[in-house]
Amino acid sequence: MSTTPPTLVQRWQIARKRSVPLLAIETPDPGATIDWIQVASPNQPTPLVRWDAAQGLQGVNRLGTRCLTEAAGVTDDLQLLQATVDPVNALRLMHRLPEHTIACVLNLHRYLQQADVVQAVWNCRDVFKRNFRTLVLLSPSFEAPLELVHDILIWAEPYPTDEEMLRITRRLYEAAQRALPEAEGLRRIFDALRGLPAFSIEQALALSLTARDLDFEQLWQQKVQFIRSTHGLSFSTGRETFADIGGLDQAKRALALRFQGPQPPKVIVRIEEIDRATAGASKGGGTDSSGVAQDAMQVLLTALEDEGWDGMLCLGPAGTGKTYFSKAVGPTFGCPTLTADLGATRSKYVGDSEANVRGMVRAIKAIAGADAFFIASVNSVETMDPALIRRFRAGRWFFDLCTPEERPPIWKIQRARYRIPEDEPLPPDERFTGADIRNVCEQAHKLGVTLIQATEYTVPVALADPDGMRRLQEAAHLRFLSASYPGPYQKPGPAAQGRGLQLGDPGLMADLLEMRKREES
Repeated sequence: MSTTPPTLVQRWQIARKRSVPLLAIETPDPGATIDWIQVASPNQPTPLVRWDAAQGLQGVNRLGTRCLTEAAGVTDDLQLLQATVDPVNALRLMHRLPEHTIACVLNLHRYLQQADVVQAVWNCRDVFKRNFRTLVLLSPSFEAPLELVHDILIWAEPYPTDEEMLRITRRLYEAAQRALPEAEGLRRIFDALRGLPAFSIEQALALSLTARDLDFEQLWQQKVQFIRSTHGLSFSTGRETFADIGGLDQAKRALALRFQGPQPPKVIVRIEEIDRATAGASKGGGTDSSGVAQDAMQVLLTALEDEGWDGMLCLGPAGTGKTYFSKAVGPTFGCPTLTADLGATRSKYVGDSEANVRGMVRAIKAIAGADAFFIASVNSVETMDPALIRRFRAGRWFFDLCTPEERPPIWKIQRARYRIPEDEPLPPDERFTGADIRNVCEQAHKLGVTLIQATEYTVPVALADPDGMRRLQEAAHLRFLSASYPGPYQKPGPAAQGRGLQLGDPGLMADLLEMRKREES
C-alpha cells in the first residue's frame, strides 16, 4: 500500500525531535525558509539565530537575540558583528548557545573550500547532537565536501505548490479588496508564477495588480527575469510556427498528437547539440578529467527518469531543420519554450558548475512539474551515452535532405519571404536541405540575381560534406524515425524507393552550369 511522502516541514519536525545536528537545505528563498522553520519547529519557544557574511550572527526571534548576547558577552551590535562575521568564529560561538537552538547559516557553500570552515562545521556535530541543537545550512544548491558527506543531511526545498500560490494570491487580493479570480483566471496566474520562489511570487503579484485588472504581461516579465538569473536557462522568444516550415510532416504530426493527448506538455525545453554538451562523459567514462561533464549528464539522466520527462532526439546534418523545428513547437501550440545550455552552467570555481546544473533542473521542475518535454538536437550519436539516448522516449528522429514532396512548399515559403517571383526558374535542388533553399533565396534577394545565378554563391550541405552526410544516414538507417515520412528512416539508395538520391554525384554542378548558359543566351 503506497503512502504519501512526508512534506519538508514534516521531515524537519522529525529531524528536530531526533536531534539531527547538521542539515543543508537547498532553497531559492532563504528568508522564507527561515520563516517556516520558526513556525514549524516543535518545543516552542526555540532560540533562533542566523548568520551571513555581511551581518555576522544575529537573533531572529527575541529568545535567539537574548541567548546570542549572553553567549557572546557583548551588547553592542558593532562588536557582535566584528566578533562573528568570520564564519569560523561564528561557528565556535554557536557552541555556547543553549539547548534546542536553531542556527541558520546562509550561503556557507562559498566558504566550504576552506579547511578551517569545514572543520568548524564538523565540530558542531557531536556538540549539537547532545542537546537537540540544529545547524541549518541554507543555499541555492549544496554539494557536501568529502569531510562532511556522511555527517550532513541534504534536502531540497520545493518551489511553492499551487496550494501555496493560492494562499499568497488570496492574501494579496484581500489586501487590495479585490474579488479572487475564477478558476480559469487562477490557472493563468499560476502558469505565470509557477517556478518562482515565494517572495518573488508575492512581489510579482503586488506589482502586477492594477486598479482594474491583473497585468499578465508584467507578471510574465518576473518569470523571464527569474529564468535569466538561472545559469544555463533562457526563454526562447522566437515566433516561428510550423506554418513557416515546409516538410517534416511526420515529426509535426507526432507533436500535434502529443499536444492533443491527455497530458500535453506545459513547457518545451530545447537543448542544442546535446552530444557536444555531454562530450567527455560518454562511453568508457569519458575524457573530462574534471568530472563536470559526467556530473551534468548524471543529473540530467536522473531528472529525466525521476520526473518522468521525455522528449525527441533529433539527428541530422546542419541545415535540415532541427533547430528551426524545435523553436517552432512552442509558438505553434502556445507553449512556453526554454533553452537549456549545459555549457553555460560551467564555472571556473570548484563546485559551482555542479550547483548550476542542479539549479537549472530544479527550475525546470518548478515551472513544468512532470510535463516538461525535451527536444534535443544532435550531430552525432557516436559519442553519446546509450543511457541518455534511451531517455528520449518520444522517438529518435532523423532530419534528412528534403524529399521531392517537401521541396515545393519550402520554395514557396522562402520565395514569399524574400519577395522572389513565383515564375522564376528553380535550380536543380535534388540534394538541397531546407537551409540550402533559404540560402539560395536570400542570396538572390540580396545580390539582385536569379535563383540559378545565386547557386554560384552557395554550397549545398550534401556537397560540402558528403562523407559526413553519408555517415549520418548510415547511422540512422532503420534505427531512427523519419521526420518526413511514416516509419523508420531509410538511407538513400534502391531500397529507399526514391525518397533520396545517392550523394557525391558530380552531375549537379554540370546541371547548374548548363542552366546558367541557357539563361545567359
